[in-house]
Amino acid sequence: MKQYLLSFTIGPVQSFIGNSRKMRDLYAGSFLLSYLIIHTCNAVDALKTDIEIKRLLPVYKENETPNVPNRILLRITFSDEQCLKGENFICSRLDGLAKLMEKEVRSEFKEIYESVFEKCEIKPNKSIIAQLKDFPEVYWAYQECKNVGGKISKDDIEKITSKLQAAKTIRPFSQTTEPAGRKCSLFPEYNAIFVKYKDEKKTQPEFLSEVIEFANEDKWFYALKPGEGLSALAFIKRMLYCIADKKFQKYQYNTNIISVAYMLLKNRFENDPVVENLFKYLSAEAAEAVFDRQNGFDLSKNTGEYTSKDVDIANELIKYLNGEKISSYYAVVKFDGDNIGSTYSNCSEEQQRQLSEEIGEFATKVPDIIKEYKGECIYAGGEDFLGFFPVSKAIRALMALREKFQEMVHNTFSAGIVYAHLMPPLKNVLNLADEMERLAKKDKNSYAITVYKRSGKETIVCNPFGESCASLDALQKIYESVSSGTLSVSSIYSLLSVLQELLDGGQAFQEEMLKPLVVSSICPPEGKEDIITEILNLFEQCNHDLENFTSALKIAAFLGKEEVPCTTK
Repeated sequence: MKQYLLSFTIGPVQSFIGNSRKMRDLYAGSFLLSYLIIHTCNAVDALKTDIEIKRLLPVYKENETPNVPNRILLRITFSDEQCLKGENFICSRLDGLAKLMEKEVRSEFKEIYESVFEKCEIKPNKSIIAQLKDFPEVYWAYQECKNVGGKISKDDIEKITSKLQAAKTIRPFSQTTEPAGRKCSLFPEYNAIFVKYKDEKKTQPEFLSEVIEFANEDKWFYALKPGEGLSALAFIKRMLYCIADKKFQKYQYNTNIISVAYMLLKNRFENDPVVENLFKYLSAEAAEAVFDRQNGFDLSKNTGEYTSKDVDIANELIKYLNGEKISSYYAVVKFDGDNIGSTYSNCSEEQQRQLSEEIGEFATKVPDIIKEYKGECIYAGGEDFLGFFPVSKAIRALMALREKFQEMVHNTFSAGIVYAHLMPPLKNVLNLADEMERLAKKDKNSYAITVYKRSGKETIVCNPFGESCASLDALQKIYESVSSGTLSVSSIYSLLSVLQELLDGGQAFQEEMLKPLVVSSICPPEGKEDIITEILNLFEQCNHDLENFTSALKIAAFLGKEEVPCTTK
C-alpha cells in the first residue's frame, strides 16, 4: 500500500482579488475563487473510483458563504495490487485526478460567465472568449507520504508545499494575439472590451473594433463609470452579483457589499429618522455623489456619472447636513493566523482536522462580528481576513475578532490596519494593508497601523497586542477623547512638539519627564486626570518606546480630528 498527498490550487489570487475599483469587485473576486474550490471539492467527494481519496483540506460546511483557503489537499491511497502495476500507473492516476479537478474548475467557470452574459443580454464574441479561456490558472503537485497509514509528517507537508510552489513559479504563458488598443482599467494585460462613453457623441477612443457599450439606463447605469473600460474578466467580477439569486443562492452571496462610500453613509445615517426615508431612495452605487457634492463639485454639470434623481437626493442630503462634514476616511483591516502551517504539520490527522474545523467555524462567526461594527467582510478564508470599517469602529472590531479567534482557534494572529481617504485607488490601499500585515508578522501576535493621508505621508505604529488588546484599547481611548472634544488636538500637538525636539536633539529621554510634559500640554489640566492617565498608559503600552508612542499619538489625533461626532441627529 502507498499513500500520496495531492495539493491543488487555482489563481492568481492576489492580483485577481486586489485589482478592483469597487468593494464589490473585491468581494466578487474572493467569492469566485472560494466558490470554485468548493465546487471542485464537492466533485471530488462525489467521485466514484477504485482508489481511496480523502479530503484533508479545506474543511467547510455545506451551504455557507464560501470562505475557504485557496487550496485543496487530498490523501490518496493505492492498494498493494495497484502498487504492483508500477510507478507509471500511480502517476497516471494522480495526473488523471488532477486533470479531472481542473476540468471541473474550468467548466464551472464557463457556466458562471455564460450566466452573467445571459443576464446582461450580451452575446460573447471571439475577443471575449479568448480573454476568458485560460482563467483561472491551475496548479497541482503530488508527493508520496513518508508514514503510510499514520500521521502525515512535517516533512510530507513541507515537500508537497515546496513542490506546489515550484509548479506555480512556472506560470503558463501564451503569446497574446490581441491587437494594440486601450487596456482594461483593472487588468492591464487585457484589452478593454466593455465601455461606457463619456459623452453623448460616443466618441470612441482607441478601443478594440469589437467594443461593447454597456450603459443600460435602467438596469446597469452604474456598472461602469463614464470613460471606464473593462476586459471580459473584469466585467465578470463587476457583474457577478447579478446572478447571485440564481447561481449562488445557497451560498449566501452578499449583494449588499457595494462601495466604501455607501458603507460610510450607512454608518452615518443609521437610526436617523429624519434622513432615513430620503437615504433609502439614493441608489447605493451613487453614494460617491454625496462626497463629491461635499467636496464642492457641482453635480448639476453631471456628465453621465449619476442619474438626475440621485443628484437631487445627494443635494438634499448635503442640505440636511447643514455644513457638517462626513469623514471621507475609512479603515481596512487585514489579519493572518500565526504559525498555522507549522502547527498543522505537527498535529496528528485527527488534530489537523479539528484545527481545520475550528478555523472554518471561526470564519462562519466573522460576518456577524463585522455586522455588529458596521463593516463589510470581503473574505474570512481560513485564518485569513480582510474587511472594511468606518474609522470609529475598526479597532473595536479587531479586538472582538481577536478575542473570538483565540477562543475558537486557540492561537494568535497578526494584523494590519490602514486608515485611508476615499481618493487613493483601492489597489494602493490594499497593498499598504499587506505591508502593515507583514510588518506585524515579524514579531507575531502584533498589529501595525498607518494612516494613508492624501499628502502621501505615512505614520506607522507597531505593537504587540498585549493582554486583552491593552495597547489597542489605549490607542482607541485617546482617539475617542479627541473625537468627543474632551482632549483637544492642539494639546496633543503641543506635547508632540516637545517630544519631537527631544528626539531630534538626541537628548536622553527620562520617563519621569513624561508626566510633567503631559500635564503642561493639557489646557487646562484640571478635571482631566483620566485623560492624562490614558496618555501615560498609552506610553506604557507602547513598551516605553518614545518614537512608537509619538506615532500612536499622531494617529489618534489625526483620526479624532477627522471623525467628529454628528450633530444633526
